Formats: sequence, C-alpha cells, structure tokens
Amino acid sequence: MVIANREIIISQLADDPVLCLKDALQVSVAVCTIQSFSKASGLSLCLNKSEPLAVDECAVTSVCNIPVRTSITYLGSSNYQR
Repeated sequence: MVIANREIIISQLADDPVLCLKDALQVSVAVCTIQSFSKASGLSLCLNKSEPLAVDECAVTSVCNIPVRTSITYLGSSNYQR
C-alpha cells in the first residue's frame, strides 16, 4: 500500500493490524484512508486503543492526538522498549 507517496507495510497480529510507517506525516494520511475504508466496510479503528511507537529517537509526544509510546505491551508481553 502507498500512503503519502511512500510504501507502507501492513501486518495482522491476531485481530490487531500493525502499520509500519516511515514518519509521522504518514499517520494522518493512514488514519484518513482507514476512516474511508471504515465507511465503506462497516469496520472501524479504535483510535483510543491505537499506540504509535517510534523505533528511533523521537521528540514528538503525540501524532494525530494519539500519544507516542516508548514501549508497548502486546498479549501481556512487554518486549519492546525504545
């Protein structure tokens, strides 16, 4: 999939989609694209459950009003910390 003129990777872990984006600029475009898909399909994205995680040093504290995390817990495991 191409968003903001850049290819992104979409992965599915259980029922949780994972978007691998190059930078924060792609987030708002991805959210708009997903919202358009939601209107057509009836499926929706819970932004309050979304967790952007920077894999490199990042001074940004939130993207699209979603707090950027420095670590995540997935299926009870807290394996990734930046």
